[in-house]
Amino acid sequence: MVLRDQLGSLAREVVASIPIAPPADVLVSVEGGRFKTLEENALIEVLTAHGLRPYLSDRGNTQYARLQVAILEQTIAYHGLFDGTFERRIRQTLEARFDKAPGEQVTLVGNFTRESVDSVASQEKWLDDHSPDESGFLDHVFGPFVVISASVVIIYFLFTVRS
Repeated sequence: MVLRDQLGSLAREVVASIPIAPPADVLVSVEGGRFKTLEENALIEVLTAHGLRPYLSDRGNTQYARLQVAILEQTIAYHGLFDGTFERRIRQTLEARFDKAPGEQVTLVGNFTRESVDSVASQEKWLDDHSPDESGFLDHVFGPFVVISASVVIIYFLFTVRS
């Protein structure tokens, strides 16, 4: 929920910063980040609320205004606290640029950052940037076994062919 709230807040700030009046068609492009679809959805929701018509793909209309958003940073980090809970820090930074029509000058709308800190009872591993390696037992045992066995066989063949 915190992640979605941050993305919504960032989308509202980005849309409030672009120089366009409704009604208008806006081609939205979001690049980078693990939560690209969530950011696209937040931008679509905010653009629609402002009376604009957002699109994710060019349908042959060359009169689209273009909003390009690059997700520069999306981090979620946990730090253990003394009472057994975890401090969760969520930080996101976006950079946006905008042009009203093809052939017009592209303007840098700006950089936008949100950071939230809260405490949670457990870590959400699917969100954590520092999650442990998820390789299984076979990767840890079978891989080294194959390498060592192959080395032994090669050394054996070297000595038997030589004599």
